[in-house]
Amino acid sequence: MLPGGTQFPIWRLDGVILMALLHAGPVEFVYYWLHRALHHHYLYSRSHHHSSIVPEPIT
Repeated sequence: MLPGGTQFPIWRLDGVILMALLHAGPVEFVYYWLHRALHHHYLYSRSHHHSSIVPEPIT
């Protein structure tokens, strides 16, 4: 993993900012675009899990 990961300052402000930049930012970005792709008519009819075709963050 990351060198010095055991000293990761997760409960300090710099740790929260690092966590957002290294994890939450990329994960949310990828999740949004994958979810949006699933609403494309080609994929939607074959694999999607709910009836709304409008991409919304809360579905």
